[in-house]
Amino acid sequence: MLEWVSITMALTVLFIVVISSVSLYPLIWKFDRNFHMETMKSLSSSFLLLTIHLVLRASAGFVHAYLDNPHSQATTLFLINSTIFATTCWFASIYSLKRNISLYIYILLAKSLIGMLLIVELYIDFEDFTINIEEQVFISLTTTLIYSIAVMLILQYLLTTVWGFCQELYTTLKAAFRRKMI
Repeated sequence: MLEWVSITMALTVLFIVVISSVSLYPLIWKFDRNFHMETMKSLSSSFLLLTIHLVLRASAGFVHAYLDNPHSQATTLFLINSTIFATTCWFASIYSLKRNISLYIYILLAKSLIGMLLIVELYIDFEDFTINIEEQVFISLTTTLIYSIAVMLILQYLLTTVWGFCQELYTTLKAAFRRKMI
């Protein structure tokens, strides 16, 4: 009996957290139109894209946690990642910095390709103790995509955070020198 109460409470809290986080961006848009995200233009479609991404990522977490069949799990995760990729490409014009969106689109494309490789790998019967050419190719492709995602995430961090800091520092120093000159 106590286990069911615990499970029910955990699912209720999870449901409340997911619903409140998904409704966060529409509420921000409704009550504060001056709110500006760092890499996006302040448009209603920016908030819509973020809400869609949040819903799809919450769905991916649900799929990871509750789907036990590897085929349906891999297929569903591939569809979710492909949908995130497609919606990001569709709303690409809302990003204010094109270098950030190009890196982000590459990361999403690599995630979708990894999902596709995992689906194909599930349908190929590999032997347990020997590594054949097909398996070596899958290992190499997956490893290359995973490392490229890691490199792109580091580049995206450097381009947003470090580049933003450098621009802010330049603006501050320029303003300080103008005040001294005048």
